[in-house]
Amino acid sequence: MHSVVISQLRTGYIPTSSAELALVHTYVTNLAEHEETIPNVQRYLDSAKSLTSPIRKLPSDILCEIFALLCFCQSLSKSAQRVEAISASTLKLTWICSFWRKLIHSYSALWSNLDILTWSFDNRRGYLESLFHSISLSGTSALNFKLDIFLPLHSNSRKAVDILLDQSARWRQVKITFHGAGEKNIRDWSSYAVDRLHSIFEDSHRKVESYFPILESLKLISHHGESSYRGFLHSLSLCPNLRTFHVFGARFSWSAFGCIDLSHITELNVSMLTGKSIAHLLYRFPLLQKCEVNRFDQNSRSDLDSIMDLGKDRYYSSNLVHLTIRCNNYCLPHGAWTSLCLPKLSELVLYHEHQTSEPLQFQYLTEFTSMLIRSQCSLNKLVLRGLPVASEALQDIIALPTLTDSMEKFSVYLDISQVESLTGISDLLTFRDDSPSTASNLESISIWLNTMAAVTSPDTYYSSAYNKQVSKESVRLLENMMETTGLFEMVKSRCPSFSTASASKKLKEFTLNIVYWDADENLVKYFAEVVAHQFGHLRKRDGLEVSISRLIVEGNVEIGNILMRQKRKLFQRTRQAIST
Repeated sequence: MHSVVISQLRTGYIPTSSAELALVHTYVTNLAEHEETIPNVQRYLDSAKSLTSPIRKLPSDILCEIFALLCFCQSLSKSAQRVEAISASTLKLTWICSFWRKLIHSYSALWSNLDILTWSFDNRRGYLESLFHSISLSGTSALNFKLDIFLPLHSNSRKAVDILLDQSARWRQVKITFHGAGEKNIRDWSSYAVDRLHSIFEDSHRKVESYFPILESLKLISHHGESSYRGFLHSLSLCPNLRTFHVFGARFSWSAFGCIDLSHITELNVSMLTGKSIAHLLYRFPLLQKCEVNRFDQNSRSDLDSIMDLGKDRYYSSNLVHLTIRCNNYCLPHGAWTSLCLPKLSELVLYHEHQTSEPLQFQYLTEFTSMLIRSQCSLNKLVLRGLPVASEALQDIIALPTLTDSMEKFSVYLDISQVESLTGISDLLTFRDDSPSTASNLESISIWLNTMAAVTSPDTYYSSAYNKQVSKESVRLLENMMETTGLFEMVKSRCPSFSTASASKKLKEFTLNIVYWDADENLVKYFAEVVAHQFGHLRKRDGLEVSISRLIVEGNVEIGNILMRQKRKLFQRTRQAIST
């Protein structure tokens, strides 16, 4: 019938008899009935295909790991301007099919990772019930959450915080950020939180040994003094498993935290530190392995800092392994590094804040260098970021025999216009027959180039001509860098087949990284061609791993690396399960 209809349409034929019209009407009615079955046919087809889908071969435990990784990735990619009260990644997965929904509801760990905004509970209906539902489905699993508190709290947002405080015994990894809050608001919240915690145990008639028995990591972010949440921090006195403690935006001093036992902390990050010296800080953390200090204000009259046993050598030897220091005039005052030895230090990151209007005072950096010399540490990794590396003080750090003999990884962050700094580094690290080698055991070199330095006007970041200007200026500076800095000669000198200079170890990895604000494919393509042309034969003859990468400023390299390792392991297990 279809062919007849098409033929009549093409010839202009018009049916007029009652028999022809009835036939057409019957045909249309039949087609309409078939049209109603189309959605069902598609659903039946999808179900039949799903029955033999490879993903159904995956064991439930692997499937749950995939779900967990997916939820984690989505929580990382969420916009800072998001408005939902809690992350809904897990909830969306339950919409796929009844089997997934049943599996996800039975896997409590999927519901124990939360990202919460308090103000949304007061502005939108149903969010409080969703939070309670997630907490209920999490069972007895340890809770990991990020909590953005907008003070003062109102009715529903206070109830949301109460739900979390009532589960304090299950807190494991917690990050709390205070927004739009004055010091009084934070102090009031701190008092309320302590009273709430106390009432929980009082009502249950349980002996209070610890409000947070399994808490491993706590990060607090605010823009007010430490006295604002001092009461809440005092509840940390008995946290036997607490290992990571970060305090951002507030001043850290023992006048505020002196009564808290933090001797078991292994990782500490403080925005502002007040005390007599870095040694006096580390003395209170005998197990500390990783420390980052963003600003140090010296206070020689700190009574709580006065008690420190320096030993017979008049130095305190810390077990610190990783140290990050932001070098501006406010974090390296005279005397900050006295009485300190770091014999176990293996990773050092020096970071200079470009925002400061004051020049870096190198006599303070020299005092820091003296501390490294007496520490006799075996440095494995050195990272210099935002520093004028051509300075004598910093070159002294790179060339320290006790550091450079053990150093295997070296990273430097530079603006693309800092050609002189890169030239100084290349010259210092180049192997020569007629001079002692610096960092003879170096196996990995990473250079980060900030292309935004090519754009001088902040207005350019938002203009339509942004990408074009960055490309033009960056390519010009890249060409100049490759030709004049001696970078290629430095790398070449560390490859045995091209160098006659003796080396304990050959260079195994060389990485160039472009840091930019927005994607610029032409720039990346050009950069890749330059690297391939200059370093390609080193890869073939010496097995040197040469790579380039690009990073948007909002990216997180470390988390990205961790995720890649997790994905590789999960991919291998998934492939094995499907192939069986």
